[in-house]
Amino acid sequence: MIELDIDIKPGSDSNPINFKSKDVIPVAVLTTDDFNAADVDASAVVFGTGEATIAHKKVHMEDVDGDGDTDMVLHFRTQAADLAKDDEEACLEGKTNVGELIAGCDVVTVK
Repeated sequence: MIELDIDIKPGSDSNPINFKSKDVIPVAVLTTDDFNAADVDASAVVFGTGEATIAHKKVHMEDVDGDGDTDMVLHFRTQAADLAKDDEEACLEGKTNVGELIAGCDVVTVK
């Protein structure tokens, strides 16, 4: 399994999430020296304990961490992610375009 660096709600350190929200949660898969985010099969990715699938068919490729690499931003419906008030992290799991398993977690503050 490939361990991913992910960033939930890019630009926020505590990643506050209102578990009652009907909005979406942005999650960035970060490109690193060891992994290219473009290799993620977005259709095979799930997020949170509810295993939410991507809310938008289109992913965004942009540099969210300012390191000059292109990262992949996916959006997941908050309700479908099924996060609980006592959750301290949320995880993304899936596959690459060639079928390798991937996973990564980030801290969250669920309200």
